[in-house]
Amino acid sequence: MSQNKFLKCACDHCGGHIEFPADGLGSIIPCPHCGAETELVLEVPPVLATRSSRGLMWFVIGAVILLLGVVAAVAILIVTQRMMRKAGEKQRSQRVTAVNTVARATPKPTSVSPIIFTNGFSCAAVVIEKAASSTLTYATGSLKNETDRQRFGVTVEIDLFDPSGAKLGTTKDYTTVIEPRAEWKFRASIAPKNVVAARVVGAKEQL
Repeated sequence: MSQNKFLKCACDHCGGHIEFPADGLGSIIPCPHCGAETELVLEVPPVLATRSSRGLMWFVIGAVILLLGVVAAVAILIVTQRMMRKAGEKQRSQRVTAVNTVARATPKPTSVSPIIFTNGFSCAAVVIEKAASSTLTYATGSLKNETDRQRFGVTVEIDLFDPSGAKLGTTKDYTTVIEPRAEWKFRASIAPKNVVAARVVGAKEQL
């Protein structure tokens, strides 16, 4: 004759220990201690429950650490991209500023085609030049004698302009003679500052 296997569980209400036959598992009976109805269930061994709780805790901790690592990596990537973008924008801005500075500093002719005056002179574009060994600035160009005779005591008159195109003043240069069909390379000194362009407005011969 076989013996019944007995199991143990605790009351859901008072926690009192209840011993019952194995075939009664899942039944609801009055607790012999407090009289409240409780279900006969199989108790989980304390060691197993503790291990499960610890395993779940370490799983949660690992998941949190992994999530924090991903967030930190994304944040570092975003910051790095922003820094690289700002550095690129700064370099582009510096290049544009340098190009504009060179463009403003580079003297440009006021006209491509020569200016022909009614008194037999012609003049090409004027260039602003700075002396290499000093702070002096000059308006340079060439005045041509378009006639077949010598021209004596020739004066060239030049208007000076700032970057906005406003007139700053005038300057002159003089030569004693220009041979027939010859060119005179004039070099007139400039007193006003911030001159970026010049134009010949007249040339006259001393009669």
